[in-house]
Amino acid sequence: MTTATDRYTAERTVRSIDGYFFPSPTKPGGDLAEFKRAQAECASHLRAHADSVCAMTFEEFVTERQKMRGRPQHETAEPGAPT
Repeated sequence: MTTATDRYTAERTVRSIDGYFFPSPTKPGGDLAEFKRAQAECASHLRAHADSVCAMTFEEFVTERQKMRGRPQHETAEPGAPT
């Protein structure tokens, strides 16, 4: 990241990495090593999430979305059609 990065992108990135960042005086390598580990783990999960997003079909999206919303499953319209 550069200093030109907008603050919202920087804040979102910090929050993402922070979820994996657990510094401890007993961990070898100190805070920098822990940051690098947290950064790598975060990036790995984000790549896996992006792969899942790209692999999902429209039919899977509709089915899972209906499950999440607790609605009974029904025939789906074409993408973009009113529901």
